[in-house]
Amino acid sequence: MCKVFRPKIVYNQQALDVAQVVALYSAIGWNQDGFRTAERVALSLAKSLCYVTAYADTTDHLIGYARLVGDGIFVHQLVDVIVDPEYRGQGLARSMVSHIMEHYFDESSHATVMLVDGSGVQGLYSSMGFLQAPEEGVWYQSLRSILK
Repeated sequence: MCKVFRPKIVYNQQALDVAQVVALYSAIGWNQDGFRTAERVALSLAKSLCYVTAYADTTDHLIGYARLVGDGIFVHQLVDVIVDPEYRGQGLARSMVSHIMEHYFDESSHATVMLVDGSGVQGLYSSMGFLQAPEEGVWYQSLRSILK
C-alpha cells in the first residue's frame, strides 16, 4: 500500500469528519472507555484554535491529527498529536507539528507552546526545538527564540 502524507490545515470542524477522529482515537487506544464520543470530539474541535490532519493516499481516510488549544495570545498547547499505528515512522507527527508552527504563528507571536508527550516521542520533540520542562512529560518552546 502506498502511504502518502497529504497535510492540510483546517480551522473549523465542518471540514473534518468527526467519526474518523473518534476512530483514530480508538485505533491508538485513547478511547477505551468511550469518553471520546462524536459530540464531545466535535465540541473540542470547535473550541480549538486550529488543527491539522493527514490523509492516506488520495483518499479521505484520516491517518493523523493534531490540534492547538489555548487563549490565542499567550497560552498555546499542542494536544492530540496522533498517527494511526499503521502509518507511524514516516514523519507524519513531525510534519503536522511543523505545519501548525509554521502556519499559525508569525514573527509577532510572543507565546510559549507547550505539549505533553506520550510514550516514545521524546526524541521527536527535542529534535524540533522543544525543551523538557521540570515536570515529567511536559515540553515547551518559546516562539521568541524560534521565529525571527
